[in-house]
Amino acid sequence: MRLSIERKRSRDPLVMGAALAVLVICLTPAESGAQGQAVPVPSAPPAVLPQAIPGTTPSPRQLVPVTQLTSPQIQSLVAGIALYQDGLLSMMFLASAYPAELEQAQLLLPTLASVSPDQAAATIQMQNWDPSVKALLSFPGVLTMMATQPDWTRQIGDLYRFRPVELMQAVQALRKQALQHGALKSGPQMQVVVDSQGQVLINPANQQLIYVPQYNPTVVYGRWMYPSYPPYPMYNPGWGPVVFGAGIAAGAVIWATPRWRTGVVVVNRGGYNSFVGRYGYVGGVRSDGWVHGRPRNSWHR
Repeated sequence: MRLSIERKRSRDPLVMGAALAVLVICLTPAESGAQGQAVPVPSAPPAVLPQAIPGTTPSPRQLVPVTQLTSPQIQSLVAGIALYQDGLLSMMFLASAYPAELEQAQLLLPTLASVSPDQAAATIQMQNWDPSVKALLSFPGVLTMMATQPDWTRQIGDLYRFRPVELMQAVQALRKQALQHGALKSGPQMQVVVDSQGQVLINPANQQLIYVPQYNPTVVYGRWMYPSYPPYPMYNPGWGPVVFGAGIAAGAVIWATPRWRTGVVVVNRGGYNSFVGRYGYVGGVRSDGWVHGRPRNSWHR
């Protein structure tokens, strides 16, 4: 796996409150730049057991190392997020390497919602979390989902760490299925484009306003193709087609984008530097060993 560097759901809104919304508006939009760095990958991930969210009934799943997951199993894992916009998915892939930090960040959400934007920024600056985790504070619904389902988060992190191409291919396969079923289309919230290489791209219609969809995977993809591996139970079974709540003014906290064919996440240097300039990265350049497959901060330069 490589990380190139270009320091370049919904019936219920995911907006945490005016304080955090104003907080993210303060950032400047991302700029372009180009620089790359290869990151080494260790040899074997742990095996983890998926965990259902409260109120759902998980399908029986065998304890399987991520390196042994089949394509249908990977599609099962990403079915509930494959229709998220590209930039948000990139931030989730990066943050999934830090499940403990996501849990800590989720506990901080009520505090951030109750203070001014400047106070919130100062509080965030003091946290020694990866910047991708800090970015997800602007998406409290997504952050809470990842924090309260650490087993699922670890599997996504290990897939991104060890099998990034297969992970991104699974997302693409599901997007194409949703397109064929008529469930994925451009609208006021997002722009859906098939590029010259056949990759389905989902971007915000307004670059500074992000909408997080909610949908039932058993509806948007048509008849589910793999009965033995149903969609991971991280969604409300009462959901139906894709719907959106209020948009989140958080475009400036999205400083990464996927390269679907190669399994690479590209980080916009300008956007990243603007973000850490305001919200900090207390750890600086650390040498604390592997954290889910990356040396801490090895790609944040």
